[in-house]
Amino acid sequence: MPLAVEIKVHDTWTPISALSPGAQPGSISHNTPDGKREIYLFECAADDQSSVILKSEAGMDSLLRDRRERLVESVRASVVATLHEGDAPFEITVRTDIGSDPRVLRFKHVTKH
Repeated sequence: MPLAVEIKVHDTWTPISALSPGAQPGSISHNTPDGKREIYLFECAADDQSSVILKSEAGMDSLLRDRRERLVESVRASVVATLHEGDAPFEITVRTDIGSDPRVLRFKHVTKH
């Protein structure tokens, strides 16, 4: 499970996803207090050497067939973190469409041994 994604629930980190090298990227939306919608995209490199988290302020996502799909056309995307084995986890706080309470997510790159 090279890219581990966890959510903080009552001060405990709970695993929610693991992306293998070269797997379909994941995404999560963030609704900012000023009404903007940001999309975070995350994936593990095919060579399993790193994982990357990007933020797009002009991307789009939608729910299709009960799973989140990402629109490949994304402009103004920027890398917010590149993770390697042994790096400190990267955390973000998001407000999704599902609830108004902020959620804290943590990403870490873990190489199989």
